[in-house]
Amino acid sequence: MMSAWWIFASTAILSARYLKSTDSTCCTAPLWWALHRPLMLLSFLCASLAFFAIYYIADWKVRTCTVACTTDDYLGQLHSIIGTITYAFMCFQIVLGVIRPSANSPMRPCFNWLHWMVGTIAWICACAFIVSALICEYFHRFRHAIGEKSETSSSSFSSFVPLLIVVNLLIAMAGIAIITWMMLEAFQGYGF
Repeated sequence: MMSAWWIFASTAILSARYLKSTDSTCCTAPLWWALHRPLMLLSFLCASLAFFAIYYIADWKVRTCTVACTTDDYLGQLHSIIGTITYAFMCFQIVLGVIRPSANSPMRPCFNWLHWMVGTIAWICACAFIVSALICEYFHRFRHAIGEKSETSSSSFSSFVPLLIVVNLLIAMAGIAIITWMMLEAFQGYGF
């Protein structure tokens, strides 16, 4: 999920936001579109793989808890519900992309506004709950380290969380460097 949202989707969003004003093309398509579409498709595929893998591991059940549940259980339930809603927003974005009106259609401004709004809400929710999942995992590991016992066992990926954070930060920095380079090239093309 981190790669899907923080690397692929973020780079696609930035390319659409900052490269629309350039005249650069790639394979006869505007450069921003040539980047935005495959990166969002890759983001969707990565998120779908993670989404269904998570539900497969959970025996296709949403985590539930009652008033007497632990903080970990409550946060897990909240994370799974909001994650499912965020994934639904992402699927809706795919549908919007498939049925988008032509550039000169009178419905195009409504599409642009809806596409921006749904995408922004999905991205914000995804980022917030990826961070919350990392924080919950960190505190879960901390409680185990100090000897506090918990009813829930740690994720099998818990030893990889620091590595995933470092790798994602490095890839994100590379993405930022590439976007910066693309923006500088675009600005130089306009004589700024």
